[in-house]
Amino acid sequence: MSVRAKMLVCMAVLLGIVGGAMADDRIEDDQGVRRFSLNNGLSVVMVPMDADAANETDAGALQMWLVVRAGSMDERGDEFGAAYMADAIAREGVAGFDREAVDALLSSGDDAFPVQARGSLVTLDQTIFMGRASAGDADSVRRVLSYYAGLLAPDAWAVTDERVDLARRAVIERIESMMSPDMRARQHWLPELLGEQGIGLHALFPEADELGALSREKIEAFVERGYRASRSTLIVMGDLDRLDLDGLLTESLGGIEPVACGALTDLRQDIAGSRFVMGLDPEMENHQVAMVWVRGVEDACFEAWDVCASRFDDAMLREQVLHRVSLELIRNRLERLLLASLGSEIEVSIDGLELAGQAELLQCVIEGTGVSDSDWERSLRAMVSESDRLAMGRVGADEIARARGSLLARWHREAVEWETMASHERIWLVHWLVTSGRPVLSAKRWDQEATRVMPQISDAQVNQKVRALLNADDARVLAVSRGALEDVPAMSVRVREIVEDARSHALGPIDPDWMRTLGGSLLNEEEFEGDIEQVTQHAPSGVWGAVLGNGVKVFARPVVEVQEARIELSAMLSGTMFGDGTLGATEVEAAMLAWRSPSSESRDAGWLAVFCETHEIEVQVRRVVGGLRLRVSAPIGAQEEALRLLYLLLDRPMIDAGVFAQWQQARGDDGSMEPIERGLALLYNPEYAAGNHGQVPSLDDAQRVLSRIVRTAQITVGITGEVDAGEMVERAGAMLGELAWREGDAGAAGKLELSAQGDRTCEIELVAGEPKQVSGVLGGSVEDLATLRATILASMVLGERVRAAVEQHGYEASVDVQVVTSDSLRDRWALLFLVEGSGDDAVMGLVRDVADEMLSEGIGFDELDPIKADLDQMLGHYARSARYWSTRLSGVGLNGRTIEDVWSVRAGYAAVDADAATMALRSALGGGQRFAIRVHPQDQ
Repeated sequence: MSVRAKMLVCMAVLLGIVGGAMADDRIEDDQGVRRFSLNNGLSVVMVPMDADAANETDAGALQMWLVVRAGSMDERGDEFGAAYMADAIAREGVAGFDREAVDALLSSGDDAFPVQARGSLVTLDQTIFMGRASAGDADSVRRVLSYYAGLLAPDAWAVTDERVDLARRAVIERIESMMSPDMRARQHWLPELLGEQGIGLHALFPEADELGALSREKIEAFVERGYRASRSTLIVMGDLDRLDLDGLLTESLGGIEPVACGALTDLRQDIAGSRFVMGLDPEMENHQVAMVWVRGVEDACFEAWDVCASRFDDAMLREQVLHRVSLELIRNRLERLLLASLGSEIEVSIDGLELAGQAELLQCVIEGTGVSDSDWERSLRAMVSESDRLAMGRVGADEIARARGSLLARWHREAVEWETMASHERIWLVHWLVTSGRPVLSAKRWDQEATRVMPQISDAQVNQKVRALLNADDARVLAVSRGALEDVPAMSVRVREIVEDARSHALGPIDPDWMRTLGGSLLNEEEFEGDIEQVTQHAPSGVWGAVLGNGVKVFARPVVEVQEARIELSAMLSGTMFGDGTLGATEVEAAMLAWRSPSSESRDAGWLAVFCETHEIEVQVRRVVGGLRLRVSAPIGAQEEALRLLYLLLDRPMIDAGVFAQWQQARGDDGSMEPIERGLALLYNPEYAAGNHGQVPSLDDAQRVLSRIVRTAQITVGITGEVDAGEMVERAGAMLGELAWREGDAGAAGKLELSAQGDRTCEIELVAGEPKQVSGVLGGSVEDLATLRATILASMVLGERVRAAVEQHGYEASVDVQVVTSDSLRDRWALLFLVEGSGDDAVMGLVRDVADEMLSEGIGFDELDPIKADLDQMLGHYARSARYWSTRLSGVGLNGRTIEDVWSVRAGYAAVDADAATMALRSALGGGQRFAIRVHPQDQ
């Protein structure tokens, strides 16, 4: 379990922090979102799933969450535990629904959430019931709404002593299942830290004796006050057009009696507590230290959430973005420096939270091994010293730019991830936005709005915000370790002494270049547990393969090279996006900068340059047909570092701002596609040609393209070298299986659809360059390997004849004959005759004559065999290369290629005889669609 789950943020389940911060004059809800209220005061928020949602796992589901503003902080002095008891009784059933029926109606939709958050959840300020119905089934919707109608009519609860006893046992069992040593310690130190009346009290779990003393009458009083329509909000998300939902809502919920409710509980005046706190438990297995800053929210929402959302404007958006940038800077600085000074045996977490919309909390937490006094004292000294140095110093422009960049990259990435999120995943964010009094903004919309206001925030404002957030006079300091409860007072004094001593020995100013020079690990010693769904072995080649739970494929093969022993990792990122015109060549080129000069959200380009140099790692990226190929090469002794680097660059790559600026200045706006590729696109794939306009994107747009590529492209990885293939597949699978999920057919190239038959021609103008003339014929499918190989060999023979004829006639021109594949041609290949230089018309005529002659005479074995022998020798040389094999393995799956195809390539070419080559050439030149491309400078 992470530090975040174990320390204060474990209160997320209690405090209503169940989403990430999202958030201009007035910032409106997303298009299609409707808010309205029924006559009894029940608020309704209807959120449609946008049309471009790619995840179909619950396309027919309707998420229907009822949020009742009755949480643990609404309990009166003699009602401690009533919120939990009310939830448990509601789960047992009301208004004719029994436990089994309620369980069928309520589901979080994801077993990844903690058990106490499945179906319903009690927080500080609310109780959430997570209903789920079928979007096209009116009866299914009515059942959920009927249950909610019963919840909001306390008379329908029929609370009996027997039901109270059942609920009490369920609550005690649930709480006891979560009572680890650190949670037991938390029950004691939390009131000390946050106050014994307000948040510090109501964020505690009730004890068994407190629940035992809670009478049925007290629970009924709590329900009577809190479970009312005027204190509740229904959030409906999914396909809203299949039923008359407004009518169903009015029918089922409109008849609930309107009841005036009292004012909402205000806990801000009760924010108190001690500044130095020790938590002890005799069974603690590690130590934890934390610095916590808690501040009341001046403009907390004590009205309807819709009213607060209607006031959200640009100024509030800027303040939220400023807060996020400052928090990102704090996180980057403290996590990196604390890990560097304390070692990899610790875990660092920095989080900003909202507590019931009334308080803001910033917590910096260290969890480490060891439970002796020296262990937690060392961690605490380091945390206090580094946070004080950050608060007292001035953060440089480079470090702030880095925080801005990593935050923007994350937002761009989350915007792409939003497209593949199902409704049961999106509803958590929507719930958080609604119940925090913010407009409903998707991750895509937040990315656009936050990116828009980011330039309006100055570095000086960031420095000022960081100082305010880390004000030493406001900090509460906590240490938790092994020990007896009776020692807490004395040890709390020791906490204060450590803090005062650390502040009296302040650290000197930080090196401005610390981000590049700081050591540390690449991934902070993360453990990887990605799912491997299927493992295969191709015995003849020794290739092991795996299909991972996220759709990524991994192949590995041992290759022993005579020269330097290296491990080669090639990752092919493929998909229809590379050939359908949605991604321009210049946009892709800009996105590739994240790999040409490796950089990520967590490690900048300078740090990664030092890392690669230290471990002798090479990183390259190339635009290839069908997508991109990323290559990581390292000495065999650095295979773990190479694999981790590949994961980092596929998970959260980020374009370095300095590198982008240099590329942008050098690149200019000089077009995009190579001329012949552009000609093929104009002839056969106009959408692809239209998308490649050559305009240089902004840094943010380039990062969005990068995020789209790494989040949605099919990824196939080939790993070769002196490795155990089976073990490597298992290790790489566990790591790469943690990458984002992607569609299984995301790498499909798509079929080339011809709108018309007949010959085609086009002309391409260049600003400068040599004229070119291309004559060609469109061939068949690249999946027909036998024909493709025979045509390739025939083109090589034809090329030899053509070059000999050109030389014999004395033409000064470059001539080539080649079989090509292209994103423009999708699943087809083409045979090209390329002439470059003077007299190209005459030369092209000669080329055609030679081709006609070969069609008539055919290809002789005396011409074909030497070419086959040279090709076989070349392939035999490549077959001993780890780089060759990693490249070929990363292409498995594209165009139907299999491991057997890769393994038998030499045998495939060897099987082509002169008759087969002749037949393939005659088929191509005699039956294919002809085309011509003429490339010339603009003044010709």
